[in-house]
Amino acid sequence: MEQEQYIPGEYLNSKENESQLHESVNLNEEEKQLLTIKESIPEDKDPTSKLQTRDILFNGERIGGFSYLYDNKPGGYTTFQGLEINENYRGRGMAKELYRRLNAEAQTRGEVLVSDMIVSDDAKRVWESLVRSGEVERLEGDMYAFKRPEVKKSILTS
Repeated sequence: MEQEQYIPGEYLNSKENESQLHESVNLNEEEKQLLTIKESIPEDKDPTSKLQTRDILFNGERIGGFSYLYDNKPGGYTTFQGLEINENYRGRGMAKELYRRLNAEAQTRGEVLVSDMIVSDDAKRVWESLVRSGEVERLEGDMYAFKRPEVKKSILTS
């Protein structure tokens, strides 16, 4: 069975697909294991592009997709571009878990995940939930960024 291709912003721009996110919901450990991210590479994709598109799978079924840009340099940023999740899977904490995973991936490049300059109402609720949990800080102009990990100094270098 062929899976549909994610088009960035397609779902977010649809007024009829607005949802109410349950900000306090987090996936349990079993659900986290069932949630996977798969790179989606269109045939015409430029291999040097820093725009990445990923499919979201839950228990092997495609339930959405997201896109982001990355700097690929220490101290840089990975900018979240858009997310869509099938409405049957919303309100379960999946967006928060995806943001956390993308930030962890960004940290392997020395970057942190930041919001785009324009944040939808649904995305803002997810970001605000991460602010309340202490993982994210609110920046100027309705932007958000995960906090950079603290670098522990060795007593040998102090």
